[in-house]
Amino acid sequence: MPNFLWILRCVFETGSKDIARMAAKGITADFIKIGYCNVFSGDCTALNFVLQQRKKPLGVDMDNNNISDYGVKQLKPSFCKMTEVRLCVNQLSDSSMEVLAEELCKHKVVKVLGLYSNHITDVGAKLVAQIIEECPKLEVVKIGKNKISAVGGKLLASAIQKSTSIFDVGMWGNTIGDEGAEAFAEALRHHPRLTNLSLSANGITSKGGKCLAAALKENSVLRIFWLVQNELSDDAAPLLAELVQANTGLSHLWLISNQFTVDGIKHLAEALAHNTALKEIW
Repeated sequence: MPNFLWILRCVFETGSKDIARMAAKGITADFIKIGYCNVFSGDCTALNFVLQQRKKPLGVDMDNNNISDYGVKQLKPSFCKMTEVRLCVNQLSDSSMEVLAEELCKHKVVKVLGLYSNHITDVGAKLVAQIIEECPKLEVVKIGKNKISAVGGKLLASAIQKSTSIFDVGMWGNTIGDEGAEAFAEALRHHPRLTNLSLSANGITSKGGKCLAAALKENSVLRIFWLVQNELSDDAAPLLAELVQANTGLSHLWLISNQFTVDGIKHLAEALAHNTALKEIW
C-alpha cells in the first residue's frame, strides 16, 4: 500500500487527467485499504485526482491515518463513488461531518460509514443522523469514542429507528447516559433489521439498562448486544434475566465491567435454563 500511495503522488504530480484515467482504470479491485499508511491530507488530494476518473463505485478504508478535516474536503468530489467510507482515527471534527452529510446524502450509495475515535460532538452527530435517515443503503455505522452526549445519542437513535437498512451500530465510548439509552431502547423495540449494537462505555446505569432490557423483550432481530464498561448494578439484573428467559433470539450478551454482584448474577444464571439461543454471556 505505501507503493500504491507513491504511485498516486506521482500521477498527481503529472497533472495529466489522461494518466489519472489510466491509473483509475488499473484499479480493478472494488475496495482500497490504506489504513495505517501515514496518509495525510495531501495524499487525499492525489487520491481524489485519480478516483474522480473512475467510473465504478468502490469502498475506501483510510482508518488510522491523519487526513484531518482538510483531507476530507479534498476527497469531496470522490464521495459520490464510495460505497464504504472508513475514516476512523483521523482527527476529524464536525466540519468533516458537514462535507460527508452533503455528499453522501446527495448520492446515496454509501453502505458502510466508519468514524470511530475522532472529535465528533453532538453537532456532528446530528449530521450523521441525517446520513442514516437519508441513505437507504447504509448498513453499518461505527461512531464510538467520540464526544457524543445524550443530545447526540437521541438524534442518532431516532435516525436508526427510521432506517430499514442499518444492521450494525457501534457507539462504544461516548457519554449518552441513561437518557440516550432510553432513546435507543425505543429505536430497538420493533426495529426490523438491527442485529448488532454496542452501547459500551457510555455511562449507562441500571435505569437505562432496565429500559433497554424491557424493549429488547419485544425485539426478535437483535443478535449481538454489548453493554461493557457501564454502571449497571443488581437492580437491573431481574429485567436482564427476563430478557434472557424470553428467548428472543439474542445470541451474544456482553456485560463485562459493570457492578453486578453474585446476587445479580444468580438471576441471569437461573434464566439461562430457559434459553436456547444464547451462545455466550460475558
